[in-house]
Amino acid sequence: MFLRVKSSAVLFSIVYWVLTTNFYVLIRFAGDLSEEGLPVQTVWLHLQVTITAIIMGTLLSLLNHAHLGGSRAKKSFGWTVLVNTAIYLLFFAIVIFLSSLYGNTLDFAKSFFLSTESLVTLAFMAVNSLVFHFILQMNRLLGPGVLMEYVSGKYFSPVEEERIFMFLDLKSSTSIAEQLGHSSYSKLIQDCFSIVSTPAQRSKARIYQYVGDEVVLTWKFCSQATFDCIDFFFQFQRLLNDQSEYFMKRYEVVPEFKAGAHYGKVMATQVGELKSEIAYHGDVLNAAARIQGMCNEFGESLLISERLLKQIELPEMYNSNYLGNLTLKGKQQRIKVHSIRYKV
Repeated sequence: MFLRVKSSAVLFSIVYWVLTTNFYVLIRFAGDLSEEGLPVQTVWLHLQVTITAIIMGTLLSLLNHAHLGGSRAKKSFGWTVLVNTAIYLLFFAIVIFLSSLYGNTLDFAKSFFLSTESLVTLAFMAVNSLVFHFILQMNRLLGPGVLMEYVSGKYFSPVEEERIFMFLDLKSSTSIAEQLGHSSYSKLIQDCFSIVSTPAQRSKARIYQYVGDEVVLTWKFCSQATFDCIDFFFQFQRLLNDQSEYFMKRYEVVPEFKAGAHYGKVMATQVGELKSEIAYHGDVLNAAARIQGMCNEFGESLLISERLLKQIELPEMYNSNYLGNLTLKGKQQRIKVHSIRYKV
């Protein structure tokens, strides 16, 4: 699952740099066009640039994942874009210098690196690096794939979709908030939601909303997604446990979460003018929220509807327990609910 996420990032990087570098070559050698069309040598140059851009796009994507995107340090949008652009620019400067040094003297490489042609190329790459990282950060803020949905207008009119929803909520949030005070409690929630991002990305989840100390996640329904939503929750639990020493040292409490999940048809549409977002409307969300609200009553961490459970080939590492045909708070229709536990 995580490899699929990285593959899409690599693909975007390759496509972006193939298009931008070939556009630069087209502008740079526009004067070489003849009445017969593009000269053979220019076509060959485009091919060379495309191959180079594929290699460069792959390397830059891996660099971005391993270093630029791997840090959990909280930095501003502007700081991230500018610093990452500077690192990319340094990378391009090294590539230009080394390529001019190949088969030539050091003096020639220095002279070429400081030439107008080289500086114009660096300026072009700097602008495109800035745009590239701006897009990456916008995609990160909105959520993977959401930016493209806005651009394409996919949800400009309501669209019916079959989706899984999970409501994830902090256990004992009131007592923890009273114990920590609003400032430390807010930092605790911030740390927890930062950790949520990793299993959400790995399980291909979309983080729909943050509401107080609650996170609403959704998956477009498919056979893989039915397992992913279960796996997400236990991945998140493991990551919280791995950070238990940090939480105890800083907050004197190790946060625990409870979750409820359900699936069905919803309407997805873009709403709002002054502030827009992709919104989901349907009884599925209400049911998932109510299922999560019953976790305390049964002393369970994860509850799901039987309708969702029937779609999952539950691995042997998990146990399911039927809790009954329950009437959810605020709803007349009864729903069969199961708990899911990880085998010890």
